[in-house]
Amino acid sequence: MSDKLEGKVAIITGGAVGIGRAAALAYAKEGASVVVNDINIDAATQVADKISALGGAALANGEAMGTSAAGDDLVKAAMDEFGQVDILYNNAGISAHGNMFDLSDEDYRRVMDVNLDAVFYVSRAAVRDSMKPRKSGKIINVVSRVALRGRAGDCNYAAAKLGVAAFTLSWALELMEHGINVNAVSPAAWTPMADAQPEDVKKAMRAARSKNVINRVGEVEDIVPTLMILASADSDYLTGNILHATGQPMMLN
Repeated sequence: MSDKLEGKVAIITGGAVGIGRAAALAYAKEGASVVVNDINIDAATQVADKISALGGAALANGEAMGTSAAGDDLVKAAMDEFGQVDILYNNAGISAHGNMFDLSDEDYRRVMDVNLDAVFYVSRAAVRDSMKPRKSGKIINVVSRVALRGRAGDCNYAAAKLGVAAFTLSWALELMEHGINVNAVSPAAWTPMADAQPEDVKKAMRAARSKNVINRVGEVEDIVPTLMILASADSDYLTGNILHATGQPMMLN
C-alpha cells in the first residue's frame, strides 16, 4: 500500500471488471477506501475481497445504475460505510449494437440509462451529499472517440458519450467555485465490452487500436496512470478536460 490517496473514499461504477476493476485495485493500493459498484455483485464482491486481502478497505455494491434513486442509494451506501465521497469514477458502460432501424426501444433506452443518465444521477448525489459541503472532490467521467467520430451501429452509445462530454465541460464550470474538479478520460483499451462486440466490429477495433505509440492493443492497466492523476492531488489544477489515453495523437482519435 502507498499513500497517494490516503484518507480518500472512491466510488467506482462498473468496478468489477475491465478498467473499473484495475482502477479499484490501484486506488486501494494508494490508500483509498473503495466502493466497488457493479450489477454483477458476485464479481464486485471478489474485487472488494481482494482489496481487503491487500490490507485495504472496500465495499461491494450491486445497485443497478440509471435512475435517480439508484444514484442516491449508491452514494448513501458509501457515506454510511465510510462517511464521505472524495472521488467518483463514472466508469459503468454498456453497448447494444444495431443501426437506426434495427435498434429496439429497449436497447436504446438501456444504453442511455447506464452510459448517460447514471452519470448525472450519481454525480448529483455525490456533489450534493459530500463534495459540495466539504468543498473538494474529483469527478472522473468516461467518453469515447466514437462520440465525435461516430460509428455505424452504435448511434446510441455515441450520443450518450457525447452527452457525458457535455456534462464534464458544464460541471467543471458549475463546480469550480466549490473546489471540485471534473474531468473525463477517453480510453482505448481492450475491455470486456469490446470483447462483446460483433466480430467485424472487433476486427476493426483491434486494427485501429494497435496503431499507436506502443505498437499493440492497449490493456486496461495502460489507462490506470491517467485515472490516478485525475483522482489525486496531481489534478488539482486540471478541470474541464478530456484526456485521450489512447496511445495516439489526439487528432487521430
